[in-house]
Amino acid sequence: MSGFLVSLSKPGCQPDREQLDRAAAGMATIGPDAQMVSVHGRFGCAFARLEVLPESTGERQPFCIGSKLVVGSGRLDQRHLLGGPINLPDMEIAGRVLAAGGDEAIDRLYGDFSLGIYDQAAGRLTGYRDFFGTKPLYWAETNDTYLLSNSLSTLHAWHGVDTSLNENTVADFCLFNMTYRVDKTESPFRGIHSVPPGGWIKIDDQGVRTGVWRRCPGINPKIESLRGSDIEDAFRVVLRDCVTDRLRSNKVAMEMSGGTDSTSVAALAAESFGESRENIKAFTIHYSRIHEDDEVDFAKAAAEQIGISHEFIECDDLPPYDPECWDLNLMRAAVFVPGWVTAQKTSSYSRTVLNAYSADSLIRPEPPSFLTYLLKIKETIYLQRELGRRLPVGFKNRADHLLGRDGRALYEPPKWIDPDFANRTHMRDRWMAVWEKQTAPLCEERPALSAAVFNQDWTERFVDIMPFETRDPFMDRRILEFVTSIESFPLLANKSLLRLAMRDLVPEQVLKRKKTPLGAAIQATLRGSEGDWVNDWEPAAGFENYGVYKRAVTDKNAAASDEELFSLWKARMLNEWLKGL
Repeated sequence: MSGFLVSLSKPGCQPDREQLDRAAAGMATIGPDAQMVSVHGRFGCAFARLEVLPESTGERQPFCIGSKLVVGSGRLDQRHLLGGPINLPDMEIAGRVLAAGGDEAIDRLYGDFSLGIYDQAAGRLTGYRDFFGTKPLYWAETNDTYLLSNSLSTLHAWHGVDTSLNENTVADFCLFNMTYRVDKTESPFRGIHSVPPGGWIKIDDQGVRTGVWRRCPGINPKIESLRGSDIEDAFRVVLRDCVTDRLRSNKVAMEMSGGTDSTSVAALAAESFGESRENIKAFTIHYSRIHEDDEVDFAKAAAEQIGISHEFIECDDLPPYDPECWDLNLMRAAVFVPGWVTAQKTSSYSRTVLNAYSADSLIRPEPPSFLTYLLKIKETIYLQRELGRRLPVGFKNRADHLLGRDGRALYEPPKWIDPDFANRTHMRDRWMAVWEKQTAPLCEERPALSAAVFNQDWTERFVDIMPFETRDPFMDRRILEFVTSIESFPLLANKSLLRLAMRDLVPEQVLKRKKTPLGAAIQATLRGSEGDWVNDWEPAAGFENYGVYKRAVTDKNAAASDEELFSLWKARMLNEWLKGL
């Protein structure tokens, strides 16, 4: 992912060339092929190029399109449908589409991108972030300058930006997944704000305005009318197009487990490469001792049938964390080390890395078990819509009464959290806000697809510390448009649609296997690692504001449950992240 930073000086001020030079040099890690700075009146731009697409070779930004200056990073899908020459860099094509069509044209852009357009005549800077928020986009303000960038660390280093910690994002880190944020406009720092997924920002002399441009896809009658094998064939065509649009490289690395999602992507990529499929290499995380792992057998079978090279990444002896895994952007000190090692290996093979992380959210939105969902998520309205009938009035309340709890009773902050911190960040309310969103339907016509698709944080991993680009074919508006146009049950149950569509390309044993959660491997690593990472550390400056140090656990194996162990791990990782600031 190329790095960029745009500065728009306030009236009476000029761009700070010295800081722009430092910004360009600082982004050389993610954009090693060239760094450049340019100034046009009040507009300043620092750009660091990563040549990951054929058209990006020798690319220089900003692009000048009439009176508009365009800078950005990303990749477009369906470029041939946008009109004009397709041999131009993707962000130049995006700039031409937006310059000609204005804000409404953003809905024509499919792909992963974040970009800014400066209208020199109007003195206005407009930024856009892609539909799913795959590419990051942040903004900040100093006394004399507005800033827009896809690199949080670059904004963090800009003199005058308020980099005091935003406790809300620390609270979200403690409660949820490592990169989850309840408010998508926040960042870990008070003075740096995020443009939300599918969002826009406009900056001019009147100040800053933000909003969201994304539109929930409507029902496609052509897809809705398909039946039987026609649906399977149509879905495979769509998924093949999504994979092909993400190749555009002479060599591709694939993060491939032994599951259906990633092996399907690998199979379609190999099909697209044809006789050149030796230029695709799959990488699989593997445990042989500390965790029962049958991925090796399924992944081997898939690689052999698909006809691609394959490498296993042995993870038994990896530590639970690595200080080098620190990433300012996402509190990535907490990244699971096998993921970090995988990123190193895949990116050393190719700057283009495919994965299938979002498949669970987009093509398997319903729970694997209605009963499990009822007991754990406790949302009967979902079942009412999915089964096409009304459950008895009061059923949910009776179940809650029998269980002796309600949804709010399931909230329990980590035991190491300082109570004052939990109260001042309203942790309980944050928990419930996410709880309530998990079952909100994305569209009324197809309620099984949850709005939680947009609650995820899809931001590309290691965005500020590694020069490569990850691409997920399932994270595509075409996939979303397809699944919202079909009846979810039974087609999306247990990913039936994908399994049927890929039955002649992926080994049968892979298609029929049960899903293996990664969480068990994480817990095994935490328990099996050498050293007492639970207690053998000293608190970083400021940690006392968030947690109580030295809990009454003297041995990691004494943790009451895997959930408690994971919570303690997050405490340690938060501490490591604070040390890195």
